[in-house]
Amino acid sequence: MKRSDKALAAFDSGLNCAQAVCRAYVDKYGVDPVQANRFAACFGGGMRCGEVCGALTGALMVLGWRYTGTAECPGKAMALTDGFSGEKGTLLCRELLGIDIRDEEAKEADRARIRPICQSAIVSAVELLDKLGV
Repeated sequence: MKRSDKALAAFDSGLNCAQAVCRAYVDKYGVDPVQANRFAACFGGGMRCGEVCGALTGALMVLGWRYTGTAECPGKAMALTDGFSGEKGTLLCRELLGIDIRDEEAKEADRARIRPICQSAIVSAVELLDKLGV
């Protein structure tokens, strides 16, 4: 199973976008899945306030698992964020979704429209990690 498929399955099971991306890599880096879920819990929905996309944040966490303490880490992080921004046109959740993520009513009313956007962001984040050799 491709890592992007693992991430989407995790998202479909109820994990947020950051958790889903992390979950796709726990086996590769020996990270406890429960701990990964805990670390990424507050990063879905752009830190729950529409800031940097949670899928991208999860991917940055995975980069940290792979490159912490190496000279490659900053460059890989920049390549990841530049690639994501280039594909999506933004790094911000609220711009990707076109809503205020803190507005529960708007989020619920628009769930069918925003879910595929989140899924696309998750796939992009994982595919960019793959391109970076993570």
